[in-house]
Amino acid sequence: MIGRDVSRVDGHLVAILQTFQRGGDYIRGLIDANYMEDLFYEVEDVDAQWGWLRVPPPLRQLYIDCWGGIVPRFVERLQPTESTQ
Repeated sequence: MIGRDVSRVDGHLVAILQTFQRGGDYIRGLIDANYMEDLFYEVEDVDAQWGWLRVPPPLRQLYIDCWGGIVPRFVERLQPTESTQ
């Protein structure tokens, strides 16, 4: 996301989504806990805003569910502004 490589980011997210949807509980748990929780770790706001638009809704929900009480801060930070659309 930091490099804004559309084909790499989109391809990766599609592969993760397909694995999540086809995998059993164990695989879904791994993706949830080991991938989605840290997806935006050390990603600057402007790149996170760009990246958030690329994350498929089911994966977005995992990220939102993970952060619970602090999610408004993260989600607001990741929502696109007019300048990043």
